[in-house]
Amino acid sequence: MVVPLSGWSMNFGTSFTCAEGMKDEANEVVEAIAKKIVQDMPYEARVDAVVKYFAHERKMLLKKSLARRVHLTRSMYMKAVPSWCNNNVPCYQQIISKWIDPEWRAQHRMALERRALMGGPVHLQGNLNLHAYVQKKNRERGEGQEKLNTFRDYVSPASQRNWKGGGSTQALA
Repeated sequence: MVVPLSGWSMNFGTSFTCAEGMKDEANEVVEAIAKKIVQDMPYEARVDAVVKYFAHERKMLLKKSLARRVHLTRSMYMKAVPSWCNNNVPCYQQIISKWIDPEWRAQHRMALERRALMGGPVHLQGNLNLHAYVQKKNRERGEGQEKLNTFRDYVSPASQRNWKGGGSTQALA
């Protein structure tokens, strides 16, 4: 049973509405988020399968952060069939074929190494839009420090950013 918090209505259609004139932009955001979730599903399914395998077969609780680094064999993955795939095991076997493919594993390993080499966090701004994030960072900067420029400092390639200082180490020409 779902119980609404005080001040919240169970009717989401009337409680959460889009600002006037923003519906198209809101739809674009929702579509982008949905596409990202769908793209990430096979990856998250692999991690969930690793967690499930360790929990059911080895009686160990494995955190997702560790599970992301573990690769199982086909037979191990088959012992962790997710509930959403119970009625279509051949589909799950196709997904497993991708996970155990040496080429896919090599790409996965290279991406992991590339992320490890980044000079700072991948995402900085949290739930703020870019303009609000730059304003926040400018407020945090000390007197006499150059104000950040949205284009130069946050749209420039990551290799040119100075993550600790929040500004660019090179100005774009």
